Amino acid sequence: MPVWGYFYCCVFLLSCCFGLFDKNRLRRPYQPAGEILDCLCGILIFLIAFSVVQFEFSATISSLCFIYTLAWSYHAHRHYLDYKKFKSDIHKTAIAEHEKLFEKISEINERAIEDGVDPSELESIEQTYDFDQIEKEAHFFYIGTVVVILIILIPYLYVYLKSVGLSGS
Repeated sequence: MPVWGYFYCCVFLLSCCFGLFDKNRLRRPYQPAGEILDCLCGILIFLIAFSVVQFEFSATISSLCFIYTLAWSYHAHRHYLDYKKFKSDIHKTAIAEHEKLFEKISEINERAIEDGVDPSELESIEQTYDFDQIEKEAHFFYIGTVVVILIILIPYLYVYLKSVGLSGS
């Protein structure tokens, strides 16, 4: 198996660990088993493609594993593919950061006034939220997310096609 294949299998393992230990996601009883099976299926496709293991029906097993990994990946990460939810998450994060920054500058200004600085000398911050700028950023982040997904999927598709005997030697 080539070095990039080992690297890709490590990515599977790391994503499985992240999926199992991510504290921000609600856990359903089937999710740990689904994450582990997804990881094992992804690695098995590599093992079949590079003839590390051989089965009587390798193409069928590889196809079932490929279908499962695509279905599970879509199920587990579908919120990244919904543009409206993606934009909403970006806006929530940006609003929270804007509010933190505004509070911090307000605290600094209050301390400066308490220390005897003239209020007219203090810098002010706009309280308005730049919706259009965040909307533009969300659009580019979404495009970037889709491109990253495709970049990850292309080598995986190649390995799958190799495992069923349709590509490579």
